Amino acid sequence: MKSPVLAWTLIGVGAASGVASGITLGLRENRAKRWNDEAECVPANGNTRQERCGSLKSEADTFQTIGITTAIAGVALAGTGIALLLIGDNERPGSGPADTASNSGSWKLTSCNAGLMSIACSGSF
Repeated sequence: MKSPVLAWTLIGVGAASGVASGITLGLRENRAKRWNDEAECVPANGNTRQERCGSLKSEADTFQTIGITTAIAGVALAGTGIALLLIGDNERPGSGPADTASNSGSWKLTSCNAGLMSIACSGSF
């Protein structure tokens, strides 16, 4: 049996990416809340919201981009790690669907394919 180190590493990095995504999206929400605060960003001197708090909008946009990117990366990395764990020894030559018949009573994953925003797997009993 192959070592599952790569799979668990991918799952761990995916989870860390999810945490980073949550933190950056939280920071984005903080900047957006401050941007929408009339007392903070709409001065009485006639300046615009952009002139007074433009940096908050820029930071919110940056945090949003980072949050979405790390969320997508986290799902992709964790999904790949999970798929590697499920596939297990089925990657060895000669251990395809024909070999699963000899393991009566056990379940074997025979293939997994990744598509756009999806993972499809098939198996046999």
